[in-house]
Amino acid sequence: MFNDYLRQLSQQSGFDFVRIVLWLKFVSGAISAILFAGVVVIVRKTMALANPIEKLEENILQLGRIPNSILEEHSRSWEAVLAKLESVNASDWKFAVIQADSILDDILKHSGFIGETMGDRLKQINASQLDSLNDIWEAHKVRNDLAHSPDRPLSQEEARRVIGQFEKAFRELKFIE
Repeated sequence: MFNDYLRQLSQQSGFDFVRIVLWLKFVSGAISAILFAGVVVIVRKTMALANPIEKLEENILQLGRIPNSILEEHSRSWEAVLAKLESVNASDWKFAVIQADSILDDILKHSGFIGETMGDRLKQINASQLDSLNDIWEAHKVRNDLAHSPDRPLSQEEARRVIGQFEKAFRELKFIE
């Protein structure tokens, strides 16, 4: 019926409406296909973003799978870190920062994060997955400065701040309460 109307209109006006409608159908079909493909791409990317979050949650949950002997060793090491922080000796403060970094790195390794360095393991996590990620990076950079530049000064105040950043991460990872 609609095609009959278009043919009649085309004959009266001398304008080929049938062909125009056919082209409009073709163009709208092509646009619909492109939009559908875009929706598929967006859905796939959204699902890909969900996987790292699930992986992090699995890895954090694996903290419970770390052998108790290792967790106990790290707990003792953490207590030693806190004790070193109370020292009057600046080298103890540096040791505390380096040790706290080492504890976190070992927890990440045992939780299933892979990589040659702690930095490689941290790159697998994003800030939406771990609120303390930026603090961890900042603390890790201080640790690297201390490890690679032994003459770098470290005040007790800065050491406390850095240890506080590690502590925040340990609390978030449920390593300490």
